[in-house]
Amino acid sequence: MIVKTIGLLTASAVFAAVDPPECVTPTATTKTLEIQADPDWVHDIEPIIRNRCGQCHRDGGAGPFSLGSHREVAARGRFMLELVDAGRMPPWLPAGTGWRDDRRLTLAEKQLLRRWVDTGAVHDRDGEAGGSSGLASGDATAVIPSPARAGWLERGLLETFEIPAESDPAWHQGVIDQRGTTIPVANAEPLRLQGMAIETGAPQAVRLASFAFDDTGAGRYLDDRDPRVGFLMSADAGLTPSGAHGIVLGGANELRWPEGFHVPVPAGADAVIEWHYRPTGIDETVRPRIQLELVDDGEESRPLRWLPVGVGRVQIPAEAVQVVQSEPVLLPVDAILAGLTPRALQITRTIELLEIPPGESLETATSVLRIGDWDHHQRETLVLESPRLVPAGTKFVARFRLDNRSENPSNPDVPAVDVRRGRRTGVLAVLLHLAAVSAVNDETFALSGPEAVR
Repeated sequence: MIVKTIGLLTASAVFAAVDPPECVTPTATTKTLEIQADPDWVHDIEPIIRNRCGQCHRDGGAGPFSLGSHREVAARGRFMLELVDAGRMPPWLPAGTGWRDDRRLTLAEKQLLRRWVDTGAVHDRDGEAGGSSGLASGDATAVIPSPARAGWLERGLLETFEIPAESDPAWHQGVIDQRGTTIPVANAEPLRLQGMAIETGAPQAVRLASFAFDDTGAGRYLDDRDPRVGFLMSADAGLTPSGAHGIVLGGANELRWPEGFHVPVPAGADAVIEWHYRPTGIDETVRPRIQLELVDDGEESRPLRWLPVGVGRVQIPAEAVQVVQSEPVLLPVDAILAGLTPRALQITRTIELLEIPPGESLETATSVLRIGDWDHHQRETLVLESPRLVPAGTKFVARFRLDNRSENPSNPDVPAVDVRRGRRTGVLAVLLHLAAVSAVNDETFALSGPEAVR
């Protein structure tokens, strides 16, 4: 598969090619959409559903029901509007703009969907007005094609593991559970990873896959300690936090880095993956497989390094609310920011990442990321629409609001209990995915992540 890249840029070219977008902050608009004719399924609504919902809500997809036909969408129109208005669907955590693959409906799309429901959910205003009474002629289930996999490296476990119908209280993690696995990549030479995809055989149960590529044997050590398939604990491989090389959200099933950037995978590496899942009420068999897209030989590409901005230990009493802030993390060299991966406890309610320009203070910081309603079930790596230059000397600070009250619906303990958590890889963090502008600085930059963890 041919992977196009933007190539290595000179320092002057970087400033021209990756100027920072406007600050990523919440936006709002009251502009309304003028609609000349009542919307219909064929011309107006089906494209919205296909683009915003079809990836999960299809036959065999991660969604609990299909939204591939006019009849299926018309029957759930009011219900869909409630979920969209509440911000629960499509799943998307960060506020503001500037994100690639943003799944949120625009204001115009919301207005169009609401007007369609209010005017009778017409199938085709130029033909038969099918309404919601049945499947109109020619209305077939929309099929969302899987991306081509030619040229991808595929690996998987020889064994399967079972997701129980209900959580096992011995290792219960609230309303979501996890299983770590170590999948050998079996690469004799280093790899340049452009993207990754997952297949599980249980799309409605598996919520996400959190990746760390490890050549120290830490993942195999975790596997060897547990007699079951994989291991029932965090998949942090040594000092590499799970998610350092990306998190793939179930349903989306794929993460692809911007062209011209890659994750470096050392020779003889293992993919240490933390699979998060929700029991569905029936026993599910998971067949973990991963597919890795590689940058073509000869193509120029920058290695993406991870830099954690986080907190290693928290203590919060039952029924308390606390704001926890990380120490400032200094960017040692000029770098290009391509993406962010948040990770936090279930009782976390809000996350904010602040950027402090060189020589300035926290009072002049700008917000790079804000998540106003954290959902541990839906975390994923967030890729910037336009990777941007961040100069050396910039500092980053992360803030987390923790709500350990019983009334917090995300609290796995009711009544609430004291929470004391510590992990050398961090219990709360925003992982920065950055590439050094100068290849000379890359080796030094690559050490910054592990050193920050220490």
